[in-house]
Amino acid sequence: MTEEHAAAALLAEPEAVPLPEPDRVLLHMPVDIRNVSLVILAVLASLFVLHWAKAVFIPVMLSVMFSYALSPVVNWLELKRVPRWLSAAVLLLAILSSISVTAYALSDEAAELLESLPMAAEKFTRAVKTRGGTSDNALESVQKAASQIEQAA
Repeated sequence: MTEEHAAAALLAEPEAVPLPEPDRVLLHMPVDIRNVSLVILAVLASLFVLHWAKAVFIPVMLSVMFSYALSPVVNWLELKRVPRWLSAAVLLLAILSSISVTAYALSDEAAELLESLPMAAEKFTRAVKTRGGTSDNALESVQKAASQIEQAA
């Protein structure tokens, strides 16, 4: 029995002794030009894909935004015991009818604006031309100042 106790004591001792901590290994990873170029190419490719697929992504994102914006009204109508499909249809019809009534009410103002557009464009071109003359004078004065500084130096 004493040998068993001695063996148990020997087995218990290594647990009590702390083991030395191994040296830490620091890895110095330089930025590889290949990694940077691959990241740049991936970003450019994703931008190209988004630009190419904008005909799909823009309507999808608009529909998601409208569904989040209009869901509280549909939920409220659902609480009033209106079926969800009927409340969504009524809401869409109300939105479309309000847009059409607004467009009809503003049609006279839009026609007046279209009639006055050529005059406004002519006034704008005259204003740009007169402003262009002052910018030439400003450019000439800056050039004169630069030549005087050159002569002084």
